[in-house]
Amino acid sequence: MKREDVPAIVIPYSPRPYQWAIHNALERFQVVVAHRRAGKTLGLVNHIVRAALLSRHPQPQLAYVAPTYRMAKRIAWDYVKRYTAPIAGSKPNASELSVRLPNNAKIMLLGADSIHDLRGIYLHGAVLDEYAMMSPRVFPEVILPALMDYAGWAILAGTPLGANQLKRAYARAARGDDPNWRSHMLRASQTGAIGAADLRIAQDNMSAEEYAQEFECSFEAVVKGAYYGDAIALAEREGRITRVDYDPQLPVIVAVDLGMRDAFAVGFLQEHPSANQVRMIDYREYHGKGLKAVKEEIDRIGYPIAHWIGPHDLAVRELGTGRSRLEVARGLGMPFAVAANLPLEDGREAVRQVLPTLWIDAVRCETFIDAMRQHRAKYDEDLEIEDKQAVHDWTSHGADMFRYYCVTRPRYSLSNWSVAGQAPATDSGARMRRLRRG
Repeated sequence: MKREDVPAIVIPYSPRPYQWAIHNALERFQVVVAHRRAGKTLGLVNHIVRAALLSRHPQPQLAYVAPTYRMAKRIAWDYVKRYTAPIAGSKPNASELSVRLPNNAKIMLLGADSIHDLRGIYLHGAVLDEYAMMSPRVFPEVILPALMDYAGWAILAGTPLGANQLKRAYARAARGDDPNWRSHMLRASQTGAIGAADLRIAQDNMSAEEYAQEFECSFEAVVKGAYYGDAIALAEREGRITRVDYDPQLPVIVAVDLGMRDAFAVGFLQEHPSANQVRMIDYREYHGKGLKAVKEEIDRIGYPIAHWIGPHDLAVRELGTGRSRLEVARGLGMPFAVAANLPLEDGREAVRQVLPTLWIDAVRCETFIDAMRQHRAKYDEDLEIEDKQAVHDWTSHGADMFRYYCVTRPRYSLSNWSVAGQAPATDSGARMRRLRRG
């Protein structure tokens, strides 16, 4: 049977004009910045369904990726089932959130929170929905390589959540100097998707910043519940997020947040006491690597490390070996000073005290900057209050690393420390006892 003889499949979806612009775009990559209730997810799911049906590959695979697997199920699974139901022979699989179409195409719902689970697949197309809430690593390091085998396409979409990877992606696409990229800005004042009366109600019940972010797609609003968003915005306004080079006259401090399945976050800092400056000159994240492998990576970077700062649980001994990671680290040449196990709010206050003096390299520390902008409190939807605990996601790694640094850094001038490349003049235990006494 020829392709033109196959009966037409009618999907019960009527795109709005701004959705047609997305569906008909010829560019390989698109960035869609959309206001709330613009029909973004519904349109993107149908974009995937159409692409799956039209693919000529014998086993095409397409993915809808949400910030978490749970979110993918909650916001997109019903849409996927509804708009593939008219396709005779489609087979939804609720246990793995996928649908197999009669042409052997597979549509998968995935979560960006399990970044390791996304590796190794091939994709003909992918939608990253609520991209602003994902780790900046997901698209360039995981999804983009998965698209390389078959020149696959991708759409990065979302509503702004501060100045982060969605803003950078949109700015790149909007410049118009790369024929592979196209941008779409969908503001509520322009789409007509929400009536004027409802928009007035939203304005009357939201702050000006919240309304600008959610309905007019402003990237300038600070993320709701963010612990350090205002301070990072101030640093940007004051020009402290800029080029910050390594100064060989100042010692290098390495602060880490250790993780195995989570990221191993490493910040490289220098202090200039007379100028009252803390300088973040570099930031790296390592995944699936232990202490030895990370130490080798740090050695390759080449900064002469004078001081090491790590989390309080480094000193916990493992039952199998009887050794702590602190002992293992010291054996590898990482003589950590262990951060005090302070209440979280005390640690966050220590961070707030340091942030006004912080200078950050805009390029090498881009992921750290995004993490600090977005690290936020959980929100209890039932009680409508912020929880004392933070949202544990990709932003936690950089934020926790910096918190360990802030509660551990000596409260005296670095001019009293040893020269770069040597251990501190006093042992870490004695230094920590002084810090705890305040």
